[in-house]
Amino acid sequence: MFPFIISIPQHRTEAILERRVRSDNRITFRKGVTVTRSVNDGETVSVTAVSRSGDEQMYHANALLACDGKKSAVRESLGIRYDGAPYDETF
Repeated sequence: MFPFIISIPQHRTEAILERRVRSDNRITFRKGVTVTRSVNDGETVSVTAVSRSGDEQMYHANALLACDGKKSAVRESLGIRYDGAPYDETF
């Protein structure tokens, strides 16, 4: 644990991460979709997602980042536990 807190607004954190991800041509960045299913076969990950307009798409990748929060549907569908602890401070 760190003995201090660095607080950066969520929108700034997202902007920094998005800029970095978009600068790497090996990464396909999707925003504005809801993952409804993901399956890891040990070599690749298959993802089913629905766009804001309701269109369903399937994607296949070597990796999938679960950047959808503590209650991550991506993490849960892949069977990855959340080992974090609650944070009682308000900021």
